[in-house]
Amino acid sequence: MTLTATERQFLHIAKAAVSGGKVTAESVDWPAVFALAGQQKLLPILFETVRKMPVAKENAALFAVTKQQVIGQVLNQTVRSAEFADLYHKLRAAGLHPIVVKGQLCSCLYPQTDHRISADDDLYIPDAEFMACHEQLLANGLTTDTPADELPTADEVPYTKDGSPLYIELHRHLFDSAEDAHDELNHFFTDINPVEMDGFLAMPPHEHLLYLLLHAYKHFVRSGIGLRQFCDIGLWARAYRGEIDWQRLHEQCESVHAATFAAAAFRIARDDLGIEFDLPAPWSDAVDAEPLLHDSLCGGVYGSQRPNAPPFLHRDAERCQGQPHRREEQRAEHGISQAGVSGAPLSVSKKTPVYAAGCVGAAPRTLRGREEDRRGQQRLRLHQARPRAHRVDEAVRHYGLI
Repeated sequence: MTLTATERQFLHIAKAAVSGGKVTAESVDWPAVFALAGQQKLLPILFETVRKMPVAKENAALFAVTKQQVIGQVLNQTVRSAEFADLYHKLRAAGLHPIVVKGQLCSCLYPQTDHRISADDDLYIPDAEFMACHEQLLANGLTTDTPADELPTADEVPYTKDGSPLYIELHRHLFDSAEDAHDELNHFFTDINPVEMDGFLAMPPHEHLLYLLLHAYKHFVRSGIGLRQFCDIGLWARAYRGEIDWQRLHEQCESVHAATFAAAAFRIARDDLGIEFDLPAPWSDAVDAEPLLHDSLCGGVYGSQRPNAPPFLHRDAERCQGQPHRREEQRAEHGISQAGVSGAPLSVSKKTPVYAAGCVGAAPRTLRGREEDRRGQQRLRLHQARPRAHRVDEAVRHYGLI
């Protein structure tokens, strides 16, 4: 699988943005690179690296438009982060113990926290506190469209708040327990002893890295993942390397057929993004990561640009074929308008954002409204799937997932 010129240019600039280094800006197709950065949810991070370069003056109109979009995204993220922190401390003051997953914790690893754009904030709550946490969220002005009779057993309940960019997902289980294949994944996180991290309760660093890997693994085989997931994984592995039991991590990933995938993710983080950290045995950097890298660049975050997705987790989950993707895979922030990437216009439906970037105070759409849009977009992706089905099957088979 050969990367296109645009993908190579994007990777070069993304590596400099994440890990430092000099950017070579000769013959860069900036509209295409910015479009790809938008799909990958790395536009603010990448733009910050190039905005003061001479090329910005040479492409003044494009850079001016992109700057406004970046400002909108970062402003929206800043407001969301502040409101989430305030809400979280109220939940803790009420005697609850929600564990923060991904989002805010990963953002703290980036040079500029609010340049990591996220669509939601995830909270993992003990079952015994789930309903009390639900009541506290309602008391703080959040609402959910989940029917009341489903709350006692729901794995995940989404919440929004009028006039706010907040989108909270409250998890009883980290992986959908309705799928038998997820039982093994949930088992890893049944007896978590949370630790204090950046003002939040969090899983210990080892368990959180395991979750980042398995969460990315699930999305890879179900809908696709993007480069930002590898940024998160690499930055976390580097920051907490000494607190990771690398032997046990390998055994855990291997037990669910995810060890080769995880090794490829680590290699992309180290080689293609320049995130330096030692990877001790039994991990190997000899795995061929190019199929995963290629698929991720084509797919965007959670497969937002990848129209076909194997709808199973691994061999034991093939029975799930045909089930709709969950809400998480359908949310995204605004990126710049699609430009020609790889030499052809992208005919990809934009996902409905939870909250318009830069439009603080705008009313969020209802969850059911977004669900209707999601189903329409699924039909479009199924229609578009045929030309790329072979590439996706090849990538999934390459890592021994089917």
